[in-house]
Amino acid sequence: MNQIAPDILRQLLRYDAETGKLFWRERGPEWFKSDGQGAEKACKKWNTVWAGREAFTAVGKSGHQTGAVFAKNFLKHRVIWAMHYGWPEDLIDHIDGDPGNNRIENLRPANQGQNKANAGKRWFRNPSSRYIGVSWSRKERKWIAQVGHAGTTSRAGCFTCETTAAIARDRLAKDIKGEFARLNFPELRHV
Repeated sequence: MNQIAPDILRQLLRYDAETGKLFWRERGPEWFKSDGQGAEKACKKWNTVWAGREAFTAVGKSGHQTGAVFAKNFLKHRVIWAMHYGWPEDLIDHIDGDPGNNRIENLRPANQGQNKANAGKRWFRNPSSRYIGVSWSRKERKWIAQVGHAGTTSRAGCFTCETTAAIARDRLAKDIKGEFARLNFPELRHV
């Protein structure tokens, strides 16, 4: 992939660590193709419109923020990662599952399986439960807790209480997916 060098990104963009937002920096005439007064005019116009404004604010279907640098589209969280560590070889995962939370401490490298393991309820088609990996079985008249991983499904059991099923599902998810497990009760991750 034709990437922009991280040092160039740092010259063009300012990262706010508290908010996880990117802002356009002021640009000099050397960033514009025109010679002489044309570059000065383009520079002044660009800085008047864009300098200091938040960058990468468009939101795609997946909820990830996007933007363009030199007419090349990028995902905001990948640009932020590149500015800190260089371009990632694989995916970048949002630890809390919120694609709008682009604080660097909420980002981590992940392969496709790890990234999917941290996906929210959208990966589960059964809307009968408010919890990830829990569904109502009419046949058994109980809540079934299960975890999907690498094309297989592992069952945590059947439960009369939906919340108990969700807790059992979380335990199994932690065993199978480790730190990338998307949990119903993240506050119980270390219990």
